[in-house]
Parts: sequence; C-alpha cells; structure tokens
Amino acid sequence: MLLAFLIGIACTSCVGPSYAALQRKGRLMQPAPNKGLVIVYWAKAPFNDGTLGMDFRVYANDQLAVRHIRSDQFTAWQADPGEYTIGTRARTTPSTIIGSLYFSSYNLSPMRALMNGRQTHLVIKVKPGEVNYVEMAWPWTKHEILMLEMRPEVGRQRIQNCNWVDP
Repeated sequence: MLLAFLIGIACTSCVGPSYAALQRKGRLMQPAPNKGLVIVYWAKAPFNDGTLGMDFRVYANDQLAVRHIRSDQFTAWQADPGEYTIGTRARTTPSTIIGSLYFSSYNLSPMRALMNGRQTHLVIKVKPGEVNYVEMAWPWTKHEILMLEMRPEVGRQRIQNCNWVDP
C-alpha cells in the first residue's frame, strides 16, 4: 500500500520538455486534419500560487481530458470542431486533503472550495486548423481556479516555460 502511494506521488511529478524547447526542436503539436488543438497550461505565477503543488483534473464537456496538471505545466489534445465546456477540479490525494484542512482554516487557499466540489467553466469554440490556448490561474481574491481563453500570441508567450505533461 505504501509503495503504491509513493509510486503515485512520483508519477504525478513526471514532466517532459518545456514548450520553448519543443518549439526550438520544431516538435510542437499542430492540429490534425479537420481538427482543432486545445492547449491547457498553468503559467508559473511570480509568487507562490497558493495551490502548494496540487494536481487538477481538466474536463471537456464533462469528460476527463487531463488526468493531472499543476503550475508550470501544459498539455494538449486534438478536438473535433464545435463548442466545448472546459472545467477543472482538484485531484484529491491524501496530501491535498491534509493541505486543505490546514490552509482552509487560514482562508489562504482555493483548496477548500475545490475540495467541496466547486468547478470553474469556460466555453470555447474549436475550429478546424486552429489552436485554442486555455490558461489556468488562481487569483488571490477568489476561492476558485479560473479558466481563461487566451489569444494565440499571448498564449504562446505565457506558456514558454511550462513543461509538457501527458493528458
């Protein structure tokens, strides 16, 4: 049981190369024919983002799209054209439960609201051949993770130092 727990912790921190490194090597994903590409990322905040390394799940139209993502990471998937509701929820682990109990008493973290099942949503329109950039952010004034659709030029700039994580 303990070994499985430790392996689970180790695997959630496995990340790949940065977006900038993939860009330099010409290995960035492009939309497949008749598909759009959805890139979800969490750019590092210039301060502690308050999530204490929590993992978050990302859903597209209520279907799990990303098993875990955290600050400084990005992932992507091919999507059929159409409207998608993108949402997020904290991924519950023993460490996030302990963190939630501790920090919710100080009202310093989004964990309390997220552990109580609050989800944030963003509706995006995926078009063939286009890339949608969705940024996750946590403003200190709210108890929720925001999902923000970014213009491609802004998304490409803000994602530069994020590392790939498998969806």
